[in-house]
Amino acid sequence: MVNRYSVKRNNILKSRSNKKIKKGYSNHRKCTVGIRQKKGEVSMVEKNTKKLNSSFEENIRYMNEILPVKESFDIIRREIIIGGKASVFYYIDGFIKDEAMLKIMDSFLSVSEQDMPKDAEMFIQKHVPYVEVEILEDFDQVIRNVLSGPACLFIDGYKECIALDCRTYPARGVDEPDKDKSLRGSRDGFVETIVFNTALMRRRIRDPHLVMEMTEAGQSSRTDIAICYMKDRVDKELLQNLKKRIETLELNDLRMNQQSLAEALFKRKWFNPFLNLNIQSVRIRQRHVFLKGKL
Repeated sequence: MVNRYSVKRNNILKSRSNKKIKKGYSNHRKCTVGIRQKKGEVSMVEKNTKKLNSSFEENIRYMNEILPVKESFDIIRREIIIGGKASVFYYIDGFIKDEAMLKIMDSFLSVSEQDMPKDAEMFIQKHVPYVEVEILEDFDQVIRNVLSGPACLFIDGYKECIALDCRTYPARGVDEPDKDKSLRGSRDGFVETIVFNTALMRRRIRDPHLVMEMTEAGQSSRTDIAICYMKDRVDKELLQNLKKRIETLELNDLRMNQQSLAEALFKRKWFNPFLNLNIQSVRIRQRHVFLKGKL
């Protein structure tokens, strides 16, 4: 005897699946969830497109308007004279390595007026004794760098800003997770700091084809997201679809990190009480994810 309720349920499921296919969901051979790509999509993270001005006073005035320097105790504005020119540091207290900043400032104070170059590029080459240095040309990059940890330096006479990435994050050790024990292989695991996680993967996969692209999501949080893949093995169409989906996410913040990102990317899946995302520590099996061409 045929159960009429099971037949009715199967018909409903078939009709819903047909509707999804008609709406334009792409069934990818390597992805269990289709990603829809719209025409004319733009990034949902609003960015400040204003460029830095050649006027030192206007740049500092705008920075003081955007950053709550007087209200927030942890946003530091440090004024200093470099080579006879007025200069201002902006950084977050607690993110900066004190020893590194002390040595950098000592080298800046020893610069004379005759040794001051005409542009920021030459200043970096001659007078910045640090490795991770970048020149910024718009306020979106400056504000994002200050709030992320690097120190940003404005010098009178230079229309660019100099970012010094001498930050340090409060982080726990890369110990083995309690919920993911292993009998063989390495016993280190992922942590909340994204640079530590990418370094752990680079340590094990010394291949120039391993690419780690940095993007962001969340209007308020501006959470960093690293897309990791092997350039010679990844599916290019899937990669482009994933990038576009992340760029067009309408989110204010990612509260649960990778779980919030997964729920935002795959909204229309049927409810599944079982864990279907492979979240695990850095083990020998984790390397096979990249080596097989997966994202």
